[in-house]
Amino acid sequence: MRRLDLGPEYPAYLQIPGEERLPLLRESRWSREFGTPDSRAIISRFMDGSASIDLAELTSGWPGWSSTERRDFAMNCGWLEKQADFADMMRFVATAGLPSEWSAIAQSIATALPADEALSILESQLVAAAPGERANLMQAVASTGHPRALDLVRRTLDDLLGCAGLWDDDPFVNWVAHDVTQAVGHIARLGGDPGELEPLARKLAAHRCRRSVDAARRTFPESTLRSSPTRASRKNPSAPLPFGY
Repeated sequence: MRRLDLGPEYPAYLQIPGEERLPLLRESRWSREFGTPDSRAIISRFMDGSASIDLAELTSGWPGWSSTERRDFAMNCGWLEKQADFADMMRFVATAGLPSEWSAIAQSIATALPADEALSILESQLVAAAPGERANLMQAVASTGHPRALDLVRRTLDDLLGCAGLWDDDPFVNWVAHDVTQAVGHIARLGGDPGELEPLARKLAAHRCRRSVDAARRTFPESTLRSSPTRASRKNPSAPLPFGY
C-alpha cells in the first residue's frame, strides 16, 4: 500500500494534497476519523506510524477487545502487510474472528497466504457468511488466482440467487443484490461466459432498488446493458430477460 502525505497539521487536521482540509473528529487505538458534514476520511494508525502490534500482542489482547475494537483492527491492519508475522496474524483473525472481521481481512488473506490455504479459509467463510455479507469474500477469492476460484464464486452465486429478498426494494442498499452483482462481475473477470451472464446483469440493472441499479451500471459494461428495460417498466424483475441485444 502507498503511504499518503497527510499534511503539516496532522493529526489535528488531515490535508491530503489536492483534497479538502478535514479536522480530526475522533480517534481510536487503530484509526483516526476526520471530516466535515460533507466529507469523511479514516486514516489507519498503522499507516501513520502511531500504532503498532505484533502477533503475541494480538493473540493475548484479542479476547479482551470489544467487537468495535476488533472490527477497527481488521479494517486497518492491512498496512502491516510487510511485517514478518502478518500472515500469522491473518490466520489468527480468520480463526478467532466473526464474519464482520473476516470480510475486512479477506483481501489480506488472499494476498498474504499461499493460494491453496487462502482459498480453503475463504471457502469456509463464504459458507458461514450470511447472504448480503459475501461481496468482499468473493473479491478475495477472485484475487487468489486459484484454479478453483471461478467454480467457488459460481457456487456462491447459485446460492445467492435462491435467497428471499433478492429482488426487493430497499431505502438504502439491497445487500443480497450487491453480492449477486459482485459475483457476476468476478465470474466475468475470471473467464465465465459473458453470454450466460448478460441476462442476469440486465436484470440487476433493472432492480427496484435505485442503489442496486447504480451498482450494476458501475460494474457491467454498457454494451452488456444495452436495451436493458428501465426500472419503472419492470413490473416483474424476477422474470427472465432475453439473450442478445
